[in-house]
Amino acid sequence: MGRDGRTVLTVAGAALDLLGETMNLASRIAGSLGVVVRGEGGGMPRALSGHLGDRAPRDTGTSDLMLTYQYHSWVYSAIKAIARSCSSVPFIVVRRKSSDRNRSRPIRDFAMKYRTRMGWNEILSWKEVMDAYIKEENVEVCDDHEVLRVLEHPMPDADKSRTELIQAIVTNLELDGNAYVEKIWSDGDRDKIPDKLWAEIDPRKIYVIPGRGVVYGGFMYVGSEVKYFLPDDMLAFRYYNPLNPYYGQSPTRVLRSAIIGDIRAVDWNRMFFENDATPGGLLSSKERLTPSDIRLMEDSWNGRHRGSGREHGIGVIGQGTTFQALSPGHKDMGFKDLRELTQQEVQATYGVPSVVLGNYKDANRASAMTQARLFTTNTVLPRLAKMEGVFDRHFFGIDGEYKLMFDLSTIEALQEDILVRARAGHYLKDQRWTVNEIRKFNKLPPIVGELANAVLVPSNMIVAGVIEGTPMPVVPDAPEVEDE
Repeated sequence: MGRDGRTVLTVAGAALDLLGETMNLASRIAGSLGVVVRGEGGGMPRALSGHLGDRAPRDTGTSDLMLTYQYHSWVYSAIKAIARSCSSVPFIVVRRKSSDRNRSRPIRDFAMKYRTRMGWNEILSWKEVMDAYIKEENVEVCDDHEVLRVLEHPMPDADKSRTELIQAIVTNLELDGNAYVEKIWSDGDRDKIPDKLWAEIDPRKIYVIPGRGVVYGGFMYVGSEVKYFLPDDMLAFRYYNPLNPYYGQSPTRVLRSAIIGDIRAVDWNRMFFENDATPGGLLSSKERLTPSDIRLMEDSWNGRHRGSGREHGIGVIGQGTTFQALSPGHKDMGFKDLRELTQQEVQATYGVPSVVLGNYKDANRASAMTQARLFTTNTVLPRLAKMEGVFDRHFFGIDGEYKLMFDLSTIEALQEDILVRARAGHYLKDQRWTVNEIRKFNKLPPIVGELANAVLVPSNMIVAGVIEGTPMPVVPDAPEVEDE
């Protein structure tokens, strides 16, 4: 107990070896997460001072950003859209068939090179890319790997699935710039794959302990009790922060001022209709009025114009009396424009177009599909790549024969549009492609025939002229057609 009578929790460096080689597993609290170390002292815990130093410095002005998910509609909608899209993509595990080559490349790196090779402006078919990846990288898909089971059911005791796991990671990243997932070994055997994952950790309560030659020497959870985690106990996700190598910067941090202003505008609007004490206007008279005259004018005016169904009516006042408006209206304040500006800022910062948020104003089928595809390509795929890298390194390392990745061929917005391919095939015919070349482009089997591999042109085409200095081409005579 401290001098003030409160229990003070500190981390004592002498209580355990920092690197965990001699960690006493008996000190783990059964059923709890992490390692709880109690000691005496005052103030906030100084994490294993003398071994790896204190907690890494952290921006203290972001503690309220997590609340924007509860109180700001556009922030909630944008983050929910990103988290929902990311969580809908399943994992797959591939295994390298031969050991005489380097580890398989990330699927997105392969896709960019494949697109260039095929001459595509964009990836037309992710299924085609995945099939080519499996063939050229000489890998096979493992459908029953133990890691897939853990990711699909990360915490079965709490009915948590892959959907909640990914949504928790993405939501925390967007709000705080950091997300943490604890790896749990129920039997204590840390040489095995963890059988549980817990992602619903408040990132504001996690403090990074700098390491020697590494960024993460450990993690410390400071809540109702202090818990210490070894580096491999925790999957740490972070967005890049140029000002701090230990903690990420979230998109919400950039929007902080805009969000505060918008929330205050919404609160002002609510208070305006509930209990605004400012009089809407002032009636003044050149005549001297008694208190009874004032009450009579107030009752008469309010009786005619206050209440539902009486707004915006016509008011009549007597000679010598004038009305002066005092309260600014929504139009005067530009309330609608202010809110729309904040919406646009939120959408641009998170990378979420209007259609994805359910706003179909001025949208048609073509623009809606384009927005959905751009959202997936520019917003969802980079976040999937970030998570994929962390998961893959923790489960399979950087030199293993197995590789964990997201199956991008299952994303609905990236599926091939048959209308786009049909229009492209029509243009290819005008570019003098053969019939079989066009059929191959449309993924159809070749045909056999005299003209199947011939370049066809309209019969009414004639020679219009030649470039100066080149000979005139010889036009063959048209074949004779016998009269019937």
